[in-house]
Amino acid sequence: MSPFSNRRCVWYHCTIEKRVKSGKRSRWTNISEELSTQLFCLVDDTGWCIIDPDDAHVVAETDQTWFGQDADSRLQAPAKASWLRLNRGNYRFRERLMRPATPLYAPAEFSSYHNNLTEEFIDGQVEGLVRQWKLQPRRYLAEFDLDQNGKIQKHEWTLVSAAARREVLVRLNRHTDEHHILTKPKDRQHPYI
Repeated sequence: MSPFSNRRCVWYHCTIEKRVKSGKRSRWTNISEELSTQLFCLVDDTGWCIIDPDDAHVVAETDQTWFGQDADSRLQAPAKASWLRLNRGNYRFRERLMRPATPLYAPAEFSSYHNNLTEEFIDGQVEGLVRQWKLQPRRYLAEFDLDQNGKIQKHEWTLVSAAARREVLVRLNRHTDEHHILTKPKDRQHPYI
């Protein structure tokens, strides 16, 4: 569910910017950003594969911008294009969504793995998940801050890694035969869109 409009989606990117004035000029400063990190599934006539959106350049199906007087206006996304999109208010909200059951074009690196998943593959998935969690520490890492000092200490990272490994193994064990995944290409010359 999108944290702004509360609509079902397989991927979202939501930002809040605040207008900062300096003399006669003003500029927008990013004050909040939420990016979904969940894997999702692509299904077509040939089968299915898991999409790992980490590091992908996403051109979202839905891309809405609206303005408000305070940060709570993020929950007031217009239902359709309207005059609310006019530049009124000191806060600008942007919600980009990929909704379920919509067409998807995804040039990426396609890999298939059989039941005998390697430790290297699992470790790579764990590292990717931890990287995603680091992008939103208040949302994903707060429970691991045992001493409540606002930072994840060295001994707490062991717990983070163990939790990420458990989550990856649960995801992988849902499918028993063959796993297909689209990820960022190893060759940096190729885009991941």
